Amino acid sequence: MQRFTVAGQELFDSFPEPVFWTCRRRLAYWNHAAERLCRETGVRLEEGGELPAPLEPLDGTENRAAELSLAGQGFHALGQSLSEGRLFLLRPAAEEATLNGRRLGLLMERMRGPIANLFTAAQMMEEPEDSPVPPVLTRNLYRILRMTNEVEYVHRLENPKEFFPVVLDLAGLCREVVRQAGPLSKRYGGGLAYEEEESSLLVLGESDLLEMMLYQLISNAWRASGQNEISVRLCRRGDRAMLTVNDQGGGMDEAVLATAFDPNSGGERLTDLGAGLGLGIPICQQIAQLHGGSLVLENRSGHGVSATFSLPAARGKLSLHTPGRPPRAESSIPRVLLELSDVLPREAFCRRELE
Repeated sequence: MQRFTVAGQELFDSFPEPVFWTCRRRLAYWNHAAERLCRETGVRLEEGGELPAPLEPLDGTENRAAELSLAGQGFHALGQSLSEGRLFLLRPAAEEATLNGRRLGLLMERMRGPIANLFTAAQMMEEPEDSPVPPVLTRNLYRILRMTNEVEYVHRLENPKEFFPVVLDLAGLCREVVRQAGPLSKRYGGGLAYEEEESSLLVLGESDLLEMMLYQLISNAWRASGQNEISVRLCRRGDRAMLTVNDQGGGMDEAVLATAFDPNSGGERLTDLGAGLGLGIPICQQIAQLHGGSLVLENRSGHGVSATFSLPAARGKLSLHTPGRPPRAESSIPRVLLELSDVLPREAFCRRELE
């Protein structure tokens, strides 16, 4: 069998990922990881024999990559021309996804600096009377930053080690969000009503994530309701906190409702640039699950959609704690404008309004 040596050491024998090499379209080399993998699938490897069937489509003249499955595992396979043959490297799909997630997270982090600089430049621009340019620029910068945040949230939620729950007052968090969003909803929409059964309702969670989720549900309800009022209600049912956001729209098509939590279906429903990435509801579901809770969407009898988030209420005598996450680069930007930038009109981003 052919060997790959560097300074007397077999290059791929101890490689942790499966490697195959064909010479003149016949199998000439495989490493220990490849042998173990094929043994699990019942495939026998022989020098001069055929390449495992799932890899055969890659054994062409061009360098190609593909997704395939072997022994019940998903792999990202790369075929690379080498001398008179081709070298194949299989990387576990989960590892590839993690690597891509890290790169994406780093990209989002590095985008924050340029976006913050653009915010500063927009604020320094002259704003002639009735000129739409600065408000349009500011609103779209908010939207870009909001989408950046969505991608960053996806990365965080896929890494449980990034979750830092503390005891917090969900009722207080809801009141603060409504205090910020209520006046804007009344001025540019149909208004926002809030009702709570208890003035304090302690839960174990991360305020940044819960606040983002509530803003997302309000934003969705606002878009559906138009000029009709939306409502937020917080209560306790047994040992669970229940947070419900109702809109006054026309409801959701049952087919759309059935795929609402699928991140791959959101993009098909986008109708304009302001609709974001279509990740809002899937992110909310992940936030709910991370907190040991659930998110349910259902059409209400009559009209509108009800979004209900539930999570365990904290028990016993507990002390409130403040999350210790460092402030973001855009911490000086009103979060309410950031989170609702998809539904607010450009007039909300005029300098006199921002001030």
